[in-house]
Amino acid sequence: MRNPTPYLKMRVLGAIDMAPGNSIEARIKAVSQMTFTDEEGHRRQFTWRTIQSWYSRYQKHGVTVMENKPRSDKGKIRKVALEDVLEAIRKVLPKVHGKTPTRATLYRLSIEEGLLTRSQIAPNTFRRIVKQHELLKPDTDCSSKLRLAFAKAHANEMWQADTLVGPYIQHEGSPLQTRLIAFLDDASRVCCHGQFFLAENVDTLIEAIRAAFYKRGVPSPSTWTTAPFTAPKKSSKSAPASAAYSITRPCAMEQRKEKLKDFFGPCATSSFPARSISPRWTGSTASSSTGPRNSTMRKNIPSWK
Repeated sequence: MRNPTPYLKMRVLGAIDMAPGNSIEARIKAVSQMTFTDEEGHRRQFTWRTIQSWYSRYQKHGVTVMENKPRSDKGKIRKVALEDVLEAIRKVLPKVHGKTPTRATLYRLSIEEGLLTRSQIAPNTFRRIVKQHELLKPDTDCSSKLRLAFAKAHANEMWQADTLVGPYIQHEGSPLQTRLIAFLDDASRVCCHGQFFLAENVDTLIEAIRAAFYKRGVPSPSTWTTAPFTAPKKSSKSAPASAAYSITRPCAMEQRKEKLKDFFGPCATSSFPARSISPRWTGSTASSSTGPRNSTMRKNIPSWK
């Protein structure tokens, strides 16, 4: 039976004025004993608490609150984060052999491993989320699969790191192509640090990110913790599997790289190689670093600030 219409609610509230009783509470309880007929001819009866709620809302906000409105959190996950569901599926999938497991099997394994609890997410909710977001769909078809965006609301919460091949310079009598390592703040789009090196390795990456830390501080909270980088002392929970996050369209870092390539053209000592037309994405996103600083890799190459 559908929810009562605003017309039926107003009829019920109108009956309060003519109901017997010396107080409003007595009259509401008297109306709760009455039977009303809705627009479809069905007989309806309401509890006194329901009628009291309608009456209180009507007294405060008028007839506009009589409209039936859906819940603000309808269709949303309220007790468990979607990232936790993705992480639980990723951990239990290796335990299932053979063909694609059922959603009921994944839910049972997640409960047994302690990754999820029955109070957090019900079986029907788990099956609906997996089906809605296609969490079991193969990665080969990523056109409609759920993609969680790398996005933060405030500055210095997360950085993006990328590398790009630069122009050739004369080094020890022979041309050598430089490498650019740059860090971009996700929210403000500020370039935290960018620097050219003669090589692209762990030492140069550590030196570049240390310089970025000296300029902008350490991003908080930590997003990725990979060797040789370690998380700060007060780091948050690590992010879910990388499969849950991806970049599906060009970002601000790619736009800066295109501008740099346009600038590199006239200033390079020789033409760019073919592979530099599509710069490689290294996917480096970190928030702290350790290790010795290698100052020998800098050969007075200008920094991109």
